Amino acid sequence: MKREALDLEYVVELYAVEVRRFSMFGMDDPSKVVDQIRNYIAEHRLELAEVMAQELSTHLLNSKRDKDLDRVLVSVLREWTLVLFMRQQWKDAHLAAVRLSKARKIEMRRIRASGDIEAFSNAIQLEVEDLIIHGRIESSRGRLSASRKKFSSAIKHSFNLAPKFKI
Repeated sequence: MKREALDLEYVVELYAVEVRRFSMFGMDDPSKVVDQIRNYIAEHRLELAEVMAQELSTHLLNSKRDKDLDRVLVSVLREWTLVLFMRQQWKDAHLAAVRLSKARKIEMRRIRASGDIEAFSNAIQLEVEDLIIHGRIESSRGRLSASRKKFSSAIKHSFNLAPKFKI
């Protein structure tokens, strides 16, 4: 009897810890959190938006993802990079932009494999915007050569909006 009570207590405690861990900032639906982050940016509540974006991106990077969560991860990393850029935290913005580029490459591979031409062209347009932001971050850090490289690859990608599919 006592053993069953201890097992039940352990299970309840474990469940409570799991619920607390995943309901932080409403992370049970990450797309709603991204919308909330965008609202905070629009209201110029940048510190709160930064904390939420950092927590959500860390949570998504450390969990198993599917294509929907990869899309959300790219969105939240994009917002986090933008917030850090707006707050002039260049070093952290650079690190977030590097994470964004890695996550974006994974998403681009999935889109290319799916064969959706419209989604691919939209992803390339967002990639160009990300490269421009990263170039601005690099120029603010005083790294003009890296900034030039980001801007030139943004120009190259913007002219290459026609996807190359083997259909």
